[in-house]
Amino acid sequence: PRSYANLWGTVHSSTEGGDATSLSGNEGEEAEPAVADIKATVQNDSVNISDFPVKDIVTSIVGDADAADAMVEQLGPVNYSIGYEPTVSEAGDCISLAFNAEPLEISFPIPSSEEEGEAQQLTIEVEVEAAENGMYTVAGSNLKFGITAQNVFLVVGEEKTALENFSPIKLDFDLEKVK
Repeated sequence: PRSYANLWGTVHSSTEGGDATSLSGNEGEEAEPAVADIKATVQNDSVNISDFPVKDIVTSIVGDADAADAMVEQLGPVNYSIGYEPTVSEAGDCISLAFNAEPLEISFPIPSSEEEGEAQQLTIEVEVEAAENGMYTVAGSNLKFGITAQNVFLVVGEEKTALENFSPIKLDFDLEKVK
């Protein structure tokens, strides 16, 4: 696919309506938005995010920031691609992006408890929603959009289990074209 722009900027994350656990995983703390630098490439039909910010998602699953840091480090960069349908405004000054977000899958190897047993894969499947369209402004070369990590499932082999205590995490992206 044709690449239209390389973008960089920030992503702000916050829990949605769930203040029992902050993004740090500490019970009773108010959730404060976390900020991370982000890079993305816009193709003719998708936005490809390199090194997707999974730390807050992993922290909310394991409940311990230090354990989450170790898991994220073990994972390395996680890439995520979000498909979209573009609509150019009548004035031609902005492009609305109707996103078609697919689940994000993150896989970890689980060592076998038996000496000669094979390691299994634990897959975390994150249901991603994009309730509103993204907006790219031509004059400012700026792309803004938000997605929500709505639900999380643990997948081991063929078994898929929803995490009942997961609070949705909203990710707001503010990206500009690299010049």
